[in-house]
Amino acid sequence: MKKIFLACCLVGLIILSPLASASAAGNLRIGSAAVGSLLYVFSAAIAEVTAKHAGIKMEVLPQGEILTLPLMATQEVDLVMIANDAQGYAYEGKGIYERQTKGKGFDLRVLMLGMRNSASTVVTGDSGFKDYQALKGKRLVLDYGTQQALNLGSRASLIAGGLTEKDVIVLKASDIPEAVRLLMEGKADAVFGGIGVPVFRELSAAKNGILYLEAGDKHWDDVHKISKAYFPMTVKKGPPGILKDTVLVTRNFNLASRPNLPEDTAYQIVKAVWEHDTELGPHHPQLKDWVKERFVGEQTTAPYHPGAIKFYKEQGVWSDKMQARQDELLKMKKR
Repeated sequence: MKKIFLACCLVGLIILSPLASASAAGNLRIGSAAVGSLLYVFSAAIAEVTAKHAGIKMEVLPQGEILTLPLMATQEVDLVMIANDAQGYAYEGKGIYERQTKGKGFDLRVLMLGMRNSASTVVTGDSGFKDYQALKGKRLVLDYGTQQALNLGSRASLIAGGLTEKDVIVLKASDIPEAVRLLMEGKADAVFGGIGVPVFRELSAAKNGILYLEAGDKHWDDVHKISKAYFPMTVKKGPPGILKDTVLVTRNFNLASRPNLPEDTAYQIVKAVWEHDTELGPHHPQLKDWVKERFVGEQTTAPYHPGAIKFYKEQGVWSDKMQARQDELLKMKKR
């Protein structure tokens, strides 16, 4: 009877714990944003490359970092595709992650920095607004619920333009499509978003075009008080809303893992993507920017995985400055 009871318990655990059983089978899981999002596409592309060239299979979970990060802590999920600014807040236990971790943060390890994503405050072509100063006293969507990267980026862009929350009327939206709806209905004057956001095409067609306001280069010390993930980047004239070469607030999308991911597994993932980064571009035009030359960067907001560091040292791209940044980030968890 005891053996039967134990067998039934085991069967129940297998049925009720699909995440744990799949992990035991040797497949990795990578948490991402919803199906159809940029992060989901990026995750699927990484998964294809690692399966093809490293024999490592990854299941992409479209659930976002709010659900993914706690599951990484219990080893039910192994990897996460995440914006560098949100990653820093998750690692330090700040913002929306403070309550989740009681301020302790999620322990993450970076495998690589990925593509750069430039963003700004967006206004419509018929608004007459040409710069940030014109937005004083206007209605801006700055709060995006649990989407930490949007909450941070909207404020970083505002500060880069020389304003603060006190200079505007702060509005809330659950996501960028809802924010755009408020703009379309005349209930908001500006929203935040990155280059190439699909819903901005509809906005542009309805409102005589759009304009990404220029961040400039005067307020970066203040921007870095929000996050060291940000840096200025000039976006060349051409994309909708970029009417001239324009300096925008930029940060990376990253691939990160749980700290106890086996060292050789981390090494093989990095090696596969490093050697075959050109295979990412066909999945999405922006993945042409996911290139090995940027995998290692001092703007990282969480420490690198030892397996990744081993590979980068072999390639001669792990510098003394990177080690200093690594030591600084690791020390945060010891405080």
